[in-house]
Amino acid sequence: MTTELTILGHVPGMNTLLRLHWSDRADILRKYQWELMAQKPPQHRGKIKVDLWRHSCGRGPDQDNLVSTAKTLLDALKKNKTIVDDNPSILVELNCQHVKVSRKVQPYSVLRITDIE
Repeated sequence: MTTELTILGHVPGMNTLLRLHWSDRADILRKYQWELMAQKPPQHRGKIKVDLWRHSCGRGPDQDNLVSTAKTLLDALKKNKTIVDDNPSILVELNCQHVKVSRKVQPYSVLRITDIE
């Protein structure tokens, strides 16, 4: 089974999250929990592969910050029980890519969850 979810706006990376107060980080996590829950994704109970495409204009983030944008989304999916866990025994593969788009396009991210077994 494959699930594709779209998240509007910039998903913050670790550089942004580390500078926030813990309650602001919790608010961001809750926001993404609701946004992802509203799309009614099915539950993925086994091993998964996750692909993340971050669409934004300008120069993309460096690779480590790009991968860190997935953390907030994976935590939200875990809290929503869409995925069992985000540890390496469950999340077998994580691919993150930046896609440059026109300034006229609102930034968004696409998250694809694919069952391995």
